Amino acid sequence: MVLSTKSLSISDDDDSDDDDDDDSDKDDSSGEEEDSYESSKDNKKRKAREDAHVAFANAMSIYAETTKKKLAILEKMSTSHFTMSSSTNAKGEVVGQQRSVQDKESLMTCLRALQGLEGIDGASFTKALKLLKEDPSWRDVFLTLSDERKKDLVLNLHHML
Repeated sequence: MVLSTKSLSISDDDDSDDDDDDDSDKDDSSGEEEDSYESSKDNKKRKAREDAHVAFANAMSIYAETTKKKLAILEKMSTSHFTMSSSTNAKGEVVGQQRSVQDKESLMTCLRALQGLEGIDGASFTKALKLLKEDPSWRDVFLTLSDERKKDLVLNLHHML
């Protein structure tokens, strides 16, 4: 009979010591297999962690690209040249210039409303902006809708067009 002088305390160091005393009579190959298993397990965890980091980095890159595209569109819209050419009607009155200013104002109003919507992805934002720029009749419809309906419209444009 062998008596142990170790105290019964719980710590990380003591756990492995108790198991080693009991297994000392067994073959050392099981220890190597266990180390190999633990190493393999650690490698799998490390690989999963690395894969998660890569996926997150890719998602952030895509988000950054989308944001850059949105900003480029906004800059282009703010600096684009609306035709300020004017023409005269049969009475000799200037027409066309007033319409261009109104188009620009309504488009900018739509753009501000579109920017205020949350949860709009880049592709949907771009489609909506293109539609509002190209077809002034959609601007009135868009501005009349509630924010929730505006969001529905923007997110479902790919079904409509």
